Amino acid sequence: MSKWPMAALGDVASIDRKVVPPNQIKEGTTYLGLEHLERGGRIAGHETIGDFSVASAKHSFTEEHILFGKLRPNLGKIARPVFSGICSTDLLPIKSGSQLERSFLFHYLSQDRMIDHAASRASGANLPRLSPAELLKFPVPLPHSMNSAASPPSSTKRN
Repeated sequence: MSKWPMAALGDVASIDRKVVPPNQIKEGTTYLGLEHLERGGRIAGHETIGDFSVASAKHSFTEEHILFGKLRPNLGKIARPVFSGICSTDLLPIKSGSQLERSFLFHYLSQDRMIDHAASRASGANLPRLSPAELLKFPVPLPHSMNSAASPPSSTKRN
C-alpha cells in the first residue's frame, strides 16, 4: 500500500480531446495510431499526413501529453511522445496537472497492475474499450505531497 496520498486521475490530470477534422490536418503532420505503440511505451514508427489520406477526425497531442490506448486496454498501449502531432481517437491524450509529473504518471499507468485495472474496467465483448470517464476515476498516488508533509529540523542554539 502506498504511503503517498491518493487522488482520482481526473483531479490531477485531464483528457485533452481536441478534435481535428480531416480537412484541417496539414500535410506533413505526424500521425500515431494504436498500431504504432508497443506495450511498455515504445513508439514503433509513425505516419505522415501526405503519405496517406485521413478520412476521420483525430485528436491533437503535444510532447506534454501521455497517449493512452482505450481500445483493448489489456494491450497496454501507452506512450510518452517527444513531438507533437495527431492521433487516432482510440488514443486518449492525457495531460498531467501541476501536482503530478508527466514521467511519474506515465510510469504509473504503464505498470502491469494498472493495465490489468484498465482491462477490468473496459466494456464490450469483441472490442473492449475503456471509457474516458472510467479512466478519470483511476487512483493515482501523489508523491510530491510528501515534500509538504516533511519539515526541516529546527536548529537550537546552545549558550
